[in-house]
Amino acid sequence: MWQGSAAAAEFQKILYHPGVARNELIGSLAHLGLGRAHKLSGDTANAQAAYQDFLALWKDADPDIPILQQAKAEYNERNQENALVMQAKLQQTAIAHAKFFESFLKSLLKPYAIAENFRST
Repeated sequence: MWQGSAAAAEFQKILYHPGVARNELIGSLAHLGLGRAHKLSGDTANAQAAYQDFLALWKDADPDIPILQQAKAEYNERNQENALVMQAKLQQTAIAHAKFFESFLKSLLKPYAIAENFRST
């Protein structure tokens, strides 16, 4: 079984050592590893933050570097998943609001409906 949280803890240890993390390749790659580990453990917010940190460090790198291309693809995949989840939540909210509004209108119009029934008899 994947142990994303344990892996995240190990990558975080690297990042806690600024002398290593700031000046060596391993430091920037630790951000990527941390993002992947968080993604494995289902921690999407921290995964996204770690990917953003990695991409910020590599913003001036040659775009043809395979690990950078893969990191961008993973990050964009995560953003697309988030967008789909957000869209589904918005649709659910819109449906809930429409149902509420419908019942609200019915409750407002109910006295008028009773009056119409009374007049017609």
